[in-house]
Amino acid sequence: SAAEELNLGGRRPLPVPRCERCAHWEDLSDPALDAALLAWERRARSKPLAVHGDFYRRNLICRDGAIAGLIDWDELRVDHPERELAWAAWELSKNPAGNAIMLERAGGFLDAYARTGRRRVDRADLVPLIREGLRVEICRNRTARGPGAPDDDYTAAEARAFRDLRGAAL
Repeated sequence: SAAEELNLGGRRPLPVPRCERCAHWEDLSDPALDAALLAWERRARSKPLAVHGDFYRRNLICRDGAIAGLIDWDELRVDHPERELAWAAWELSKNPAGNAIMLERAGGFLDAYARTGRRRVDRADLVPLIREGLRVEICRNRTARGPGAPDDDYTAAEARAFRDLRGAAL
């Protein structure tokens, strides 16, 4: 199994999150985004590997100004590392309201990542991957709240970011 191949101690990673046409699709439908994601998947050179799946600042253990570890592996999954990088860029670079990305901060984060030399990533792919992650989160939050329930502040902020990131570049 994939879990055994990746030496996950038999733990089953989550499937790659997706948001398909669901009850919340009205404001999440974006054929241009879907086309960009499909094109990315077709040309992706990375191999899926175990990723944390919930990379944000409260799950980081820092020591001496550097990340020393990650906690909360509940969303572990096998996925392309570019999705993880895109989500980390979003989480570590969004504004305090959670409704926009701070481009200068995101650029600095991505510059630091590039200096590691570990993996070359086309920055043009990252905004569509961020928007994909936002769409999944929005859908998951709306599903949990039930049909017809208004968005909470967090979900409303993500919905705004999803819309406003259309056409953005890192």
